[in-house]
Amino acid sequence: MSNRFLVSYILNNDPKSSEVSSDQESLTPGEAMALLSKQDSSLETGQATDVRVQKVLDRDADRNEPGHNLQHGDL
Repeated sequence: MSNRFLVSYILNNDPKSSEVSSDQESLTPGEAMALLSKQDSSLETGQATDVRVQKVLDRDADRNEPGHNLQHGDL
């Protein structure tokens, strides 16, 4: 199963974020940037700073929300 990760970083003093997919359960910032540089050939590994990686959870798979917070359309 492929996991999705949001990768946020600074490139040329401009904040950016992109999504990458991996079969791994977690990614280090270096691993995430290596995957991202494969998707975007203009991005070279090492150019980006302040790299942060956050796993994107599938909202329907993890329904831990209390029922009183759900709207009828969410059920």
